[in-house]
Amino acid sequence: MTKRALAWIVLPLLTACSGSSSPAANSSPAASNAVAKIAANQTSYRFPATVVGQTASSPMFELSATGSGSVTVVTVTSSNPAEFVLADGCAGKTLVVGAPSPCQISVRFKPATPGVRAGQVIVASSDGSNLALDVFGSAVMSGASVDDGGSGGGDGGGSFPQAPCVPNSTGGISLSVINTTPYLFSMTLTGSTPINAAIPPGAIQTLAIQPGNYTLSGEAAGLPNSSFTPSSWSVVNGCDYLLQIKASTSPH
Repeated sequence: MTKRALAWIVLPLLTACSGSSSPAANSSPAASNAVAKIAANQTSYRFPATVVGQTASSPMFELSATGSGSVTVVTVTSSNPAEFVLADGCAGKTLVVGAPSPCQISVRFKPATPGVRAGQVIVASSDGSNLALDVFGSAVMSGASVDDGGSGGGDGGGSFPQAPCVPNSTGGISLSVINTTPYLFSMTLTGSTPINAAIPPGAIQTLAIQPGNYTLSGEAAGLPNSSFTPSSWSVVNGCDYLLQIKASTSPH
């Protein structure tokens, strides 16, 4: 069975250990008067490694409304419609806060070329705002595999584990960074191609880099104790690399 290609880090979201509850959760008058906004049951999905020309399907993205009142889904589009094909049942639907969701969206991943492939499902609402859902995965040629080995120990525990090579058809190198956290993340690459990158929440950023040895480090802006132990990477031509930044809650 083909394995997934993914390196990732985890931002620990520290929980206060006070005996009293936070007043911000219930006492804000603005919260009760908030207009309706579109939300989703998941904001990202990574597909398993998929052979070029074959198709993999995502679980359903279910939309709902938060705040107060209702909001209408105007359009649902894919930023990469050739490779991330939508089955949309939401455009034109009205979402009411507290009511069951009337619609679902699924995505079919049909990669056209090998390497790391990424896109976003953009949900536009009647209030003029957009909700972006990240979709991404590794595309391989028939008979090829991408091994998770060498990823540096599971979720990294506060480091940047080395991502495996996903062979591409360009001969160059790209590093795709997927920030699936609600925090602005600052990342520094020191090496053959020095890069300082700020990855907004929910964003996908692809960086072109040269072969060589790198040190990666970074932190989430405004989040205490989110600095990561610098990690060493070695990258080679003809490979794509995928780094997902995700958040988890740490115990007291």
